[in-house]
Amino acid sequence: MRPVRFALLLGAALGLAGCRALLPAGDLPVTPVVVPEAFVTPRDEADNLDSPAVWHGADDRHWLVVTAKDTDRLLVFDAATGVPVRTVEGTFERPNGIAVADDLAFVVERDGARVRALRLPDFAPLGVFGEEHLERPYGVAVVPQGEGRYRLFVTDSQGGPLGLLPLPGYVLARRVHRFAVTAAAGALDARHEGAFGETDGPGVVRVAESVLADPAHGRLFVAEEAVGRSTVHVYGLDGRYAGQDLPPELFPHQAEGLALAACPDGAGYVVATDQGPERSAFHVFDRATLAYRGTFAGAATANTDGVALTLRPFGPFARGAFFALDDDAAVAAFDWGAVLDALGLPGCDG
Repeated sequence: MRPVRFALLLGAALGLAGCRALLPAGDLPVTPVVVPEAFVTPRDEADNLDSPAVWHGADDRHWLVVTAKDTDRLLVFDAATGVPVRTVEGTFERPNGIAVADDLAFVVERDGARVRALRLPDFAPLGVFGEEHLERPYGVAVVPQGEGRYRLFVTDSQGGPLGLLPLPGYVLARRVHRFAVTAAAGALDARHEGAFGETDGPGVVRVAESVLADPAHGRLFVAEEAVGRSTVHVYGLDGRYAGQDLPPELFPHQAEGLALAACPDGAGYVVATDQGPERSAFHVFDRATLAYRGTFAGAATANTDGVALTLRPFGPFARGAFFALDDDAAVAAFDWGAVLDALGLPGCDG
């Protein structure tokens, strides 16, 4: 979601929220290490881009698939160069979150209140689901279960975009929905497995946005965007609040895109974005312990919504790549190896 920039509205929001004031733009409790962008895709202000996902296909195809909210389409770029590949038109209604697993893309449509499944590389439609349960969906995380089976977690921000007014418990209890999805032989079957969310206490999700699953550690990370209360809540995959949040002082603007650097042995990193209007900050945490490991920023990347990360070597990225939305109009690419070197962190190879 784009940060609120109107002084009157923001002042009213802080007064209603009765919580800590936002820090001035760019004022963080840590100093980010600057890592120059490897490239930035062509800019188009009309698209209002939101979230990227990476797909690695056959024949050395590596695609960056990005949702465009205002033009109701997907943009596809070469993930190694940023060169446009194609656009995907259809009956999308404000596509927001996106997740790719195997050869499937799951696209959340906020205004359609549903999730659309597409088969890559042709973007062949497999079906939609969730209309009976979702109200205002945003983010999506997918966990492959094997043999064409997947578990999806979809966030829902029914009740408004700022989280200023008290919400009833039945709404807060439905901040994240679970779906069991099977895709085989060109057919899609989706079953709603319920919803969850704390209704009181520190684990309440007032404005749910990005979501990230880490099945190896049984965790689900939910970005909280409520004005003045932004953080990342840590839940279990069973829907129970883990009693832990990422440090809220690291998110003075808005917690946004989440990404996982998953090493085979369970090591790696969680990356969480603070959506600074002048410069986005990307905070890195130890995957196993959630200990803070450092912060990086691009030379110019700002106002970041979604992010994506791949550890697969391809093109110029020998240790993978990190992608971040840049001010709703483009996607910035970062060499993940360069990020690790700048922060003095080991990769999966130790």
